Amino acid sequence: MSISDNDKCWYAIRVRTNNEHRVSSLLKDKLEIISEVPSQTVWKYRNGRKITATKPLLSTYVFVYLDIKKFCMKTFFSIGNIFGFVSNHGKPAPIPDRDISALKRLSVSDKPVYEYSYNKLIHGEKVVVVGGPLRGAIGTIIEIDQHKGQFVVALDFFKRALVTELEFGVIQAF
Repeated sequence: MSISDNDKCWYAIRVRTNNEHRVSSLLKDKLEIISEVPSQTVWKYRNGRKITATKPLLSTYVFVYLDIKKFCMKTFFSIGNIFGFVSNHGKPAPIPDRDISALKRLSVSDKPVYEYSYNKLIHGEKVVVVGGPLRGAIGTIIEIDQHKGQFVVALDFFKRALVTELEFGVIQAF
């Protein structure tokens, strides 16, 4: 992909966690920059209750469409909660339109989409529950069901194991 002086491209910017939608709105309202936060509606636990929430497909990223050569970085960073552009060799890296289109299609899909870390949880690994009514429980992964987006986990309680299904977002490596 070549970039001329008049071309606009998509770029990814890193933002503070849980500020993706706020930064996107400020970029649109204050700087009139086209920005996207591909998101989906998910179930989430808050105060022990299951509620729906809008969650970015890729946390800490906002996608902006602009001509980087005609862009004022000082004004951009005055928005706040922005860490910088995703770059390649020190320069903001353009993102192909097809990648942005794919993210948009994923965000309206009726199938659940999970951000799956490269430091993947594996069978037999110790985990701690970080959300929901079982928060703080420690267990071991018995099975991974990627189609349902769930782990089958044996939780350790009083020298006994209780087996349950937990969603990807409520556990992390111990």
